[in-house]
Amino acid sequence: MRQIVVVAALVAATTAFAAEDHAAHMSMKPATDARKLVEMPDMMRQHFLANMQAHFTSISDITAALAAGDGARAAKLADAQLSLASPHSAACKPGAENGAKPGDQMSMMAAHMAGVMPQEMRDLGYTMHEQASAFSDIAGKMKPGDDVKPALAQLAKVTQACGACHAAFRVR
Repeated sequence: MRQIVVVAALVAATTAFAAEDHAAHMSMKPATDARKLVEMPDMMRQHFLANMQAHFTSISDITAALAAGDGARAAKLADAQLSLASPHSAACKPGAENGAKPGDQMSMMAAHMAGVMPQEMRDLGYTMHEQASAFSDIAGKMKPGDDVKPALAQLAKVTQACGACHAAFRVR
């Protein structure tokens, strides 16, 4: 029960922060955005932003699985959607910009994306996927009734990596 309360408090705090941040953002006068601008062709930008939205949805689903005490489900979601084993990590992997294989659309798309993303952005993305892999390992070992704190601590490293990239870069 205490674990569910901890997870619920984490979700509530995150939601409250996001709502407060959005309200502050909407009431602000335009300011200079100091983040590095990464120019992308429109279709690539749409794909990239859809990936970010999918990551956010995955983290929400993972948090819900942890709240339910289902480490196996949380691990499966992280592995499929966020880990280094997921297709979403392809553009962030070392050498991705040179890894296009003729006829393999996924490797060609990853190579093209990697060629547009600055190395620091790719490094931050790789860190997020690496932390998600570590989370998957931890959550996958959970048994019903186990303490969720180790999994939550590792999930926090995933979201910290997300935040670092979003704080450093914007796309257009």
